[in-house]
Amino acid sequence: MAKNDKRFRTWNVTLNYDYEIHDDKGNLISAITPAEWKAKIERLIAFNTDDGWCAYIFHGKDILEDGLPKPLHVHILKNFQEAKTQTAVMKMFSVSREANCTNARSITSSARYLTHRTSQAMDDGKHQYNIDEVQTINCDYFELIKNKSDRTISQKEVDEIVMGLSIDIGNGKLYWLKARDLLIDKFDEIEGIKLWNKYSRIFEKNFKEYIQNKAEDYKLKGRNLTTFFIWGDSEVGKTWLAKCMCLLLSDHIHMVPASGKNKTFDIAGLYDGEKASL
Repeated sequence: MAKNDKRFRTWNVTLNYDYEIHDDKGNLISAITPAEWKAKIERLIAFNTDDGWCAYIFHGKDILEDGLPKPLHVHILKNFQEAKTQTAVMKMFSVSREANCTNARSITSSARYLTHRTSQAMDDGKHQYNIDEVQTINCDYFELIKNKSDRTISQKEVDEIVMGLSIDIGNGKLYWLKARDLLIDKFDEIEGIKLWNKYSRIFEKNFKEYIQNKAEDYKLKGRNLTTFFIWGDSEVGKTWLAKCMCLLLSDHIHMVPASGKNKTFDIAGLYDGEKASL
């Protein structure tokens, strides 16, 4: 079964206003206003919520790493009574990139991220949205984000979560260090750290095997790289532009210091499996 044919009941969907009003070359293709776009998204969500439940929120106060505002976007946590494939969900919500439509391995974690209340989001200093900004259909947001630390955690549940994380790491879909925060968000801080201490070496091994397999694959098939050169005067924003381009691919970027006095330009030594190098 192909990965996009696997069926899950609960999905995370992200839609971006800026992407929808521009084409692949950055040309403006729509005059729809932010308010009109929000209304359009709300109609789309309502149309696709005839079963199950849904919670969603518009983010308009996020800040990028360089201090500039992040474009308006919406996070949708959608549950279906019957499991759906990624292809089906992407079609329902007009999602163009697979990375913007992922199954919700942890409903609690996904729900908390709507308001940036996951441990990772808070550590990163992301804007904390008010709970009353979350719109819900057939569900209670407070119930979705409740701490599950008072319940008994079965070994079967732990095994399923750990196996899922291992598979994602081994397939290159998840950077292994991020598994720590996912465990904390799923089981609470104390239990999450316990599990991280127990399984972190397995996750690291999964990641090293992924890198090794990719290297062998590149030896046989080569590597299809797209390279951009940006030049211009100093302090005009070349690094900022390059970083934004990298962030479109992944939040895990290979940053290489420029050569200079007492600096060694070592593009390979710092590589750790990232999708984009800057």
